Amino acid sequence: MGVYRKLFNFLVLLLMLSSSFIWGQETNLEFDEVRVNGSLLPGSGQFEFCQGEIPAFSIYFRLKAGSATLTLTSTATLNIAAIVSGGNVINKTVTNVTSLFGGDTEIGQTEQVQYNWPVSGLKTLALSNSGLTNVIFTITVSATTYFDSDGAVSSRSPSKTIPINVKARPPAINLSTSIGAFDGAREVSLCSGNDLIIIADPGYTNYRFWRRVRGLATWNDQGVSTSSSITLT
Repeated sequence: MGVYRKLFNFLVLLLMLSSSFIWGQETNLEFDEVRVNGSLLPGSGQFEFCQGEIPAFSIYFRLKAGSATLTLTSTATLNIAAIVSGGNVINKTVTNVTSLFGGDTEIGQTEQVQYNWPVSGLKTLALSNSGLTNVIFTITVSATTYFDSDGAVSSRSPSKTIPINVKARPPAINLSTSIGAFDGAREVSLCSGNDLIIIADPGYTNYRFWRRVRGLATWNDQGVSTSSSITLT
């Protein structure tokens, strides 16, 4: 009976070794977090951006416990995809990633690595439409020497949904003044002591006027008001 048990254990070990030889090293990737413009999800439960902005996404991930170190090379690369739904529908993938933030080429178990999604070029995630937008990222390994013991689903496990409230850009308004139109530089010449009344298109909820003296670089915020006019001296 002992001889058969030893033979059985030997066959199991041989099968495990041959499986490792055939399939290569294990690569179960998992996300730690995704930061947007350097911040985690706020207490309100969503990020807020104006229509047309391009957020900066930083993706942090590592290998699951028990996995081998994954070394990125020309024949072992990452494909990182962004899936955007809701107010904006975008599907883009950056392929053949061989180097991460800071020049990292090795992905281990203990320290997270970082990938910054492009903020320029064809892969940017420009939020052109207003409304609630959800963003998730997935990562897959493109290599013949690595495998995922949990199956394809694990290698594509998504980050948590990142909700973004994209606010509509306010409408353009026309301004007029009590002493004439603005010139090409959006300035009005005043004599010392004169009052100037600036009037904006009516019908909006809040207004914010800014003031700058000719020759000075600094703009002075006059505050937010529900009034569509302001008097300056």
